[in-house]
Amino acid sequence: MLFEEEASDHAFAVGLYREHLEEAAFLYEQRRDDLLHDPELAWTDLADFEERLEAHLDALVLGDDLALAVGQQQREEGDVGALYALVCVLCRHRRRPLFEELLDTLDGDEAEHVEAVSDALVHELPPAWGRLVAAELAHEMPWRQHVALHVAGHRRLDVGEALQARLHTVPPAVRVPLVWALGRLGREAVRRDLYHTSLRHEDPAVRTATALTLLRLGEPAALQHVLTQDRTLPEALPLVGLAGTPREQPALLDAAARGPVPEAALLALGLLGDPGAIEPLLHHLAQADHAEAAALALHVLTGAPLFEEVFVEDEVDEDELFEDEIAQLARGEPLLRSDGTPYGTTVTRLAQDPDAWRTWWADHAGTFQRGMRYRLGQPCTPTTLVASLRAPTLPGPVRQLIYEEVVIRYNVDAPFDTTYRVAQQHRALTTLHQKADAAESQHRPGRWYFAGHLQAG
Repeated sequence: MLFEEEASDHAFAVGLYREHLEEAAFLYEQRRDDLLHDPELAWTDLADFEERLEAHLDALVLGDDLALAVGQQQREEGDVGALYALVCVLCRHRRRPLFEELLDTLDGDEAEHVEAVSDALVHELPPAWGRLVAAELAHEMPWRQHVALHVAGHRRLDVGEALQARLHTVPPAVRVPLVWALGRLGREAVRRDLYHTSLRHEDPAVRTATALTLLRLGEPAALQHVLTQDRTLPEALPLVGLAGTPREQPALLDAAARGPVPEAALLALGLLGDPGAIEPLLHHLAQADHAEAAALALHVLTGAPLFEEVFVEDEVDEDELFEDEIAQLARGEPLLRSDGTPYGTTVTRLAQDPDAWRTWWADHAGTFQRGMRYRLGQPCTPTTLVASLRAPTLPGPVRQLIYEEVVIRYNVDAPFDTTYRVAQQHRALTTLHQKADAAESQHRPGRWYFAGHLQAG
């Protein structure tokens, strides 16, 4: 009887930990794949969701060896979310041998598995595991180097000298994360090497990563490279807004009007912050293809609280339709629900109505001064830029660019990323605000700076 009770208790515990693991796995994947990219969600809205994830991780930590065994089984069955949860628990238990064994058996060809391990280490890496990450930088498998670089950059591990030594021998698949990590570690001694080895690289992704890193390291030549060589790259052009002055505004206006990536040019104008761009942005707002990007740029510059509700129809996948529904679409008739309404949802977005924006601008133009630089309607300073990182109305990619801008313009830095958990972002923003506040008196409001130095307008 006692044996049966113990077996029953064991089975119950296994079932309980499997349930916690499945919930944690689901929440991780939903957060990564959907919530981080949902324009309807403010970044702070994820806090309650992440508390649920944290509760399941805590339960798995309390489960110790049995919970780890359940996690290992789920991981071996290919569950990406379970892999993330398992690595988190191994980190919290400081079970380094088990983690190293996991790395040795992981299929590095599965990009989602590599991402899950990388995410977990960024969130949970024990400080004592820094040497383990440093050793992984020289591993023969590129995917393990990729993970190590990702973690080293986010956790600011002291491996800058080792990374610089690898700049000339790094495998092509790892060059982008290597360049990115060097920028995070602030390795100024690498500027010359980066300029000659990577800024003119044949891979556009390498060039963009290099331009960002060089700007973070205070190299002004990277800005001119983007303007002259890579202004057709949608990922590169916004960097002009992070480091430029009003002298670059004509080039951005030209790129918005005639270039192949007008949306990127419009965002760059918003980030640049010169009120002289508002009239051109209003012009682009009236063009349907540019309206969304122009509205975002206007909001980034002015902070105008202009929003609207619009109905967005669901995209139709004909493979999932019945024959009569396909015929209905062929006749140009919309698909309707049983109550006669179309399929879709009502969303709140930044207003794209040119009349609403022109009315607002007519009422508020007097509060903006030409020759000054603005973010969300406030003259730019280190603290106003950091404050804008807290704005719930800005999408994640724009917040990430603003973080880069804080570093590029004012040399104010702390580990931060918009993919961090909300609690981690709050802690990082507190640190950034303290550093920005200390630098505030050294910078004139509304002026253009680069690497902490005042730039001519």
